[in-house]
Amino acid sequence: MRKSVALLDKNKALEFFGFSREKFYNIGYGGSQGSHRINEEFLKAVSLLKDKTSVQIIHLTGISDYESLNKGYKNLNIKFALFSFFDAMQYAYSISDLVISRAGATTIAEIMLFKLPAILVPYPYAYKHQYNNARVLEEKGCGIIMRICS
Repeated sequence: MRKSVALLDKNKALEFFGFSREKFYNIGYGGSQGSHRINEEFLKAVSLLKDKTSVQIIHLTGISDYESLNKGYKNLNIKFALFSFFDAMQYAYSISDLVISRAGATTIAEIMLFKLPAILVPYPYAYKHQYNNARVLEEKGCGIIMRICS
């Protein structure tokens, strides 16, 4: 786990992102390198929301998808914070209502620390390590495992 990860005052975290208080907050990310498939599917899911004003999105894209996702979110006219890489996760976790991510050990530990519900997409080529990590949350009723390729 990152040394700096600890629950922050929600107002401080909201101010960090420039978000307002009365919304639903969602984090999406595919690990430190990003995941093109998760990025595509996440943006597609957000575009299907009927009321885009009810959510605010924090999305960690990885370097290669940053520009296309930035354009995609702007076209949706939705409040978002987009990062190619982001290490100050305590800000994101302190305001999030849901995490959608890969299932690396650090991510699972942080999700548990912040007591957040999660939709987990294990990296399919990690010799089932991420799947087994995700099962820990699924078995506790705190996570849902989704399988998509890369």
